[in-house]
Amino acid sequence: MSAGAAPTPLPGRLPGPAPVTRRLRAHLVAFALALLLPALAVGGVVTWQAVMAYRSAFERRLEDTARALALAMDREIGSFAATISGLSTARLLDAGASEADLQEFRARASELAAALGSYVTVVGPPPDYQTQLHTLIPRGAPLPAGLRLPAADAPLPRVFATGRPAIGGVARGRAVDRHTAFLFVPVIRGGRVIRAIGIALDPSRFARLLQAQSQSGGAIAAIVDSRGNIAARSRDHERFVGMPAAPWYVLGVRDRRIGLLHGMSLDGEGLVLGFAELGTAPGWTVAVAEPRSAYVASWQRPLQALALGGGVVLALGLALALWLGSRLIRPLRALAADAEAVAQSGEGDTAPDLSAPPSTVTEFEALRRGFVAADAALRQRADAARHGEERLRLAVEGTGMATWEMDAATGRLTWSRHHFLMLGQDPDRPEEASLAMWRARVHPDDLARVEAEWARAEREGGRFHVSYRIRRADDGEIRWMETYGRAIRDRVGPGRFVGVMFDVTERKLAEERQQLLMREVDHRAKNALAVVQSVVRLTRAEDPVAYAASVEGRVRALARAHDLLARDLWRGAGLREIAAEELAAYLEAGRAGIAGPPVRLAAEAAQPVSMVLHELATNAAKHGALSRPEGRIALSWELDPTDGALRLRWEEQGGPAVPGPPRRRGFGSRLVEATIGAQLGGKAAFAWDPAGLRCDLTIPAGSLAPPTRSAGAEPPPAPAAERAATQGGLHGLRVLVAEDEALIATDIADTLRSLGCEVIGPAGTLEEAMRLADSAGRLDAALLDVNLHGQPSFPAATALARRGVPVVFATGYSALPEGSGGFGATVLRKPVAPAELAAALRAAVGTAAA
Repeated sequence: MSAGAAPTPLPGRLPGPAPVTRRLRAHLVAFALALLLPALAVGGVVTWQAVMAYRSAFERRLEDTARALALAMDREIGSFAATISGLSTARLLDAGASEADLQEFRARASELAAALGSYVTVVGPPPDYQTQLHTLIPRGAPLPAGLRLPAADAPLPRVFATGRPAIGGVARGRAVDRHTAFLFVPVIRGGRVIRAIGIALDPSRFARLLQAQSQSGGAIAAIVDSRGNIAARSRDHERFVGMPAAPWYVLGVRDRRIGLLHGMSLDGEGLVLGFAELGTAPGWTVAVAEPRSAYVASWQRPLQALALGGGVVLALGLALALWLGSRLIRPLRALAADAEAVAQSGEGDTAPDLSAPPSTVTEFEALRRGFVAADAALRQRADAARHGEERLRLAVEGTGMATWEMDAATGRLTWSRHHFLMLGQDPDRPEEASLAMWRARVHPDDLARVEAEWARAEREGGRFHVSYRIRRADDGEIRWMETYGRAIRDRVGPGRFVGVMFDVTERKLAEERQQLLMREVDHRAKNALAVVQSVVRLTRAEDPVAYAASVEGRVRALARAHDLLARDLWRGAGLREIAAEELAAYLEAGRAGIAGPPVRLAAEAAQPVSMVLHELATNAAKHGALSRPEGRIALSWELDPTDGALRLRWEEQGGPAVPGPPRRRGFGSRLVEATIGAQLGGKAAFAWDPAGLRCDLTIPAGSLAPPTRSAGAEPPPAPAAERAATQGGLHGLRVLVAEDEALIATDIADTLRSLGCEVIGPAGTLEEAMRLADSAGRLDAALLDVNLHGQPSFPAATALARRGVPVVFATGYSALPEGSGGFGATVLRKPVAPAELAAALRAAVGTAAA
């Protein structure tokens, strides 16, 4: 036996995960923080409110300054507007004014413009906007041919369109080589605008107005025109005039009359600015900006003061807590050393050295005395545990089971060597045995259940029995364990737990495989029956023969898909193989074509696609291209490179002319649409072209299987037409039938009799089949079910083969069991169609005769 110690749990309880512990000094520090932090928090709230007030005042100051400058600019522009508005009423500008009138007006306008340090121009109506007068161009000198319109929102078109004044953006003038903005007012006569008078606005005049306003610190004021260009600037005006404003500013002021923005200046400096729109110049704004550093500094100072003061107070409180902690830690460390010595005292015969001195703290002294008393009791229990361990080791040695024992009072664990090996732990390190180690190995999904059972056994004092999974420490393998144990109570304490553990992995895996197989068989059987039931209920026909043929064809389509899936262990089926099975007769006759890359359908999509192809082929044979000898069908598919979806196309040619969509939707079209759309989540589209039906099917990528095929899968059977190639009569053949399903046996017997055969049997068991084979006399062929009530029919096939009787097997297996070789027999997959049965018998009899 090997033993190891674990952290001491509470007596009588299954130890939980070890709590996160902190030193006493840390708790004292936390206590100091609990006292100081609320006060610091209150101070922080007050400081933050002050910070918000500073920020708000700073931002309001920027906005108020921008608003004041905008009012000043409005007054400035208003004076210019009043001047030329007065000029616009002069009779000298009436319609039909002579050259002399214009020159007289020129003299008056030049005088007024000179007083404002500007010049005046008169412009004619659109579309030419011909310059009629310019106060800077001498009399008699040629005037400009027309106005240059820099943008779609130029002021002149707006003046003539609205009859209201308009101001343009800053641009370099043609008559003067400097940046200028023009204010135009209409000359209205008879209710229409016949001319426009413009006066030049010098951006330098605006810059001087901005400079005249006292700006604090590093503040900068600027005017931006309606096109987003700088019209004036309080600093470096000549450098920036006419340049585009920052894009963030242009976007920020759009559709706003006043506000605050943050961004970067044209020099790359962070800015905070307030802006206001001019009332006399829509789209023009005045901006007052200050460096972001000044903005931040305005509210950082209170925060810095709080941080400094709070840090000093916090440091003093922590220092006091640490000093007090050092005074308490020394006796606690001595008591902890005594506790460790008591915990280890059970390993030997020497009494532990309890070194903690008497303490003046009442609680510490009580702990010291308790350790001395506990040591004596623990040593007695350790002696008893060693004796019991030896007896148990002798009892279970060599049996392969693992044993364990736990002292409920101390949490001390004792494991056998095999216990370590089962958990994948090193058996040569017994000191590591612990509940924590065991917990780490138990599967997380089983841990709560195991602990609940443990707690019940502890509470009731009964037996402990539970199965659970572990993950081995060395290789990570999942194994099943079964543990039996019981709680043994002592008279003086909570006692101990003892028990054994077995590895039951193989048994559990066998049980799981059996349950999985039962569920799978149940699911597939019920699913197949449900599909067949739906086929029977939904099939419509005019007479019983047609009804039986329709049902049989659809069931055969299901069976063929089932057979293909079973060959690859239900991992999928090839689309080409499914199509070849459904169109076998037409492919053999050269009336059908298949084209497309290798594609495998998922198991849940194979049978639906098989049913869809069967319905399309059946419809073509009854009403479409295959109803005429010259008709052909083509099935093609491809994978969509964008989403991986499978796209199939069914095309018919050479059949009767298609008048259009049918007036009534039959079972086939409803099945195709429901199967592809509802079941597989795809799309089905019918095109009723006069030349023939075309059907486009889209199947999502989720219904496709990986393009691999399992090794060793049985090759697909030969097409039905190929099996029927051997010609020959069946009339008068004596055929032995062995089938354990009564309904199937009756159906096969009736089919053979309808073909003119004499049926021997049917036999329901292997013994009956052997008896009939011996007593029936001449036999021309035998049709045997592979499995007769759990017994293979191969012994009967062997006996018949020795007599030269050809054998045909009928089975629901996708691959024949072992022992089926050596007969050279034809194998039919259930359900068997009459034509397929007849073809197989003709081939078998013909081969035997040859």
